[in-house]
Amino acid sequence: MNVYYKIIGHLEDDEQETGTYVFNEEQPTSHAFIQSLEEKFKSQLLEECGYDSDSNKEVYIDYIFKSYQPIQAIY
Repeated sequence: MNVYYKIIGHLEDDEQETGTYVFNEEQPTSHAFIQSLEEKFKSQLLEECGYDSDSNKEVYIDYIFKSYQPIQAIY
């Protein structure tokens, strides 16, 4: 069973972006797991926007959703 996590966040001076992460099985909802999801999203967002991961651009996490079916963002 796939488990989907969708993160909605944004750079300090930019519009919201989303990231979707799929795992083959249930993941622990520990602080460490959530923090690793946030780090993946931050790295991906900085890279997509042309910044290094060492950049001092602030990335904000607005929401994290979990689902057993794909989550579609509608704008």
